[in-house]
Amino acid sequence: LISVSVGETICREGEKGNQCFFIKSGQVKVVQFRSQGAEVLLAELGPGEIFGEMALVTPHPRSASVIAIEPTELYVLTKENFNTMIEQKPGFALKLVQTLCLRLEKANLLIS
Repeated sequence: LISVSVGETICREGEKGNQCFFIKSGQVKVVQFRSQGAEVLLAELGPGEIFGEMALVTPHPRSASVIAIEPTELYVLTKENFNTMIEQKPGFALKLVQTLCLRLEKANLLIS
């Protein structure tokens, strides 16, 4: 369990990731930065939600930055532990696939 302060960046767009995060308490914003530093808000996430999971299933760098907008407590799941959980808890894998599909739907709506 880690604690982050308001304004603290948890992960940065463009960085390589090897962990994802589950929000125990607090709230974060998911953003991308455009030219001249313009910030585009993609989502706000709260307790029970997950972020950073794409870094565990693809070799690509992080697609967005995540910043705490409230004092936040996070559970951290490493790639090694992730692989173990997928094998031992099929329900976790299903939840992850559902999360990814919902995010893809939201991204498609933003694009159109």
